[in-house]
Amino acid sequence: MDKSVLDVMLKTCKSIERPPIPNRNAVIIILKDISLIFGAARQKAEIRRLTDWIDQKFQREVYRNIVQEKVHKRFATGKAPDSQVLKIGLNNLLFHMEYIELLLERRQYLAADTISMADLSDVAQLSIIDYLGVIPW
Repeated sequence: MDKSVLDVMLKTCKSIERPPIPNRNAVIIILKDISLIFGAARQKAEIRRLTDWIDQKFQREVYRNIVQEKVHKRFATGKAPDSQVLKIGLNNLLFHMEYIELLLERRQYLAADTISMADLSDVAQLSIIDYLGVIPW
């Protein structure tokens, strides 16, 4: 995504007096005009594969175990997090971070040498987990 696209997005957000807080699908709809799945068939397949890996496998094995326990469970039910579930999520996080590191050793971004839908999906989930202070940077 080039700088001009980001500038337009920022100006649009700043022009709204009280912008709503969108969910992930709303953000994807806003970004649909920006090509985040690009390239030849093999490149598009890799972007889709990694986006699916993040949105399905990472979400199920890491995000759900950590965020569900540390945030949703505590604030929605008032119950303490289950340490076993957290331990599973944290253990899975290490394996997923190793895979992300491997991908980034080969390319500038996860699926290509420019930002793609896979990178945005990854950032969306990692930023929340990082906010909770559990990513071993």
